[in-house]
Amino acid sequence: MKRPIKPRYINTPGTLAPLQKLLYFLLLLSLSTNLHAAHIIGGEINYECLGDDNYRFYMTIYRDCAGGGAPFDGVIGAPFNATITIYQGDNEIPFTTINPGAPTITSIPPDLSNPCLIAPPGVCVEEGVYTFTANLPYTGDSYHIVYQRCCRNNTISNIINPGNTGATYYMELTPKAQQVCNNSPIFNTFPPIVICKGEPIDFYFSATDPDGDEL
Repeated sequence: MKRPIKPRYINTPGTLAPLQKLLYFLLLLSLSTNLHAAHIIGGEINYECLGDDNYRFYMTIYRDCAGGGAPFDGVIGAPFNATITIYQGDNEIPFTTINPGAPTITSIPPDLSNPCLIAPPGVCVEEGVYTFTANLPYTGDSYHIVYQRCCRNNTISNIINPGNTGATYYMELTPKAQQVCNNSPIFNTFPPIVICKGEPIDFYFSATDPDGDEL
């Protein structure tokens, strides 16, 4: 087995190793900051049945784009691709994994219709929609569609250390839904990203089912 060739340095004995360690530490620190930058606000997974055991999925992720948060997975320059894992039944081994590529990104502006509201500077929210298809043969088991990513944005107040807390987005495709070629319900509107402090808020958190199912 070949031994690695050690480079020769002209240096004072004992000073190079600490310098190398410092450089390696700074490099790892910068990589860690980039890979785990807090940016996740929320998300959801929806689907439509295409027939013949084929489904089209829409995974929507909301990102805090202020303050240097990590980009959406899969975009140019992102450290990771978005990886969706699908499990069948109680099997811990994935049925399949899917890389949907880059999302379609839309900026979500603050709703300033309330006269009391003055949006603070630097508010930035983006919606990224990943679209992918999968063939999921009926077997009598549920399929579980899962996406996991770190980390949540630091403005969350009801989670301890949200900047180091990940988020998991999950959807179950039940056997009954497979049998009748069901489609998932869809939320009608996105919650406001800025609200007035000390003022009541009235938000209609409704959803629509394409099949007319009761929600």
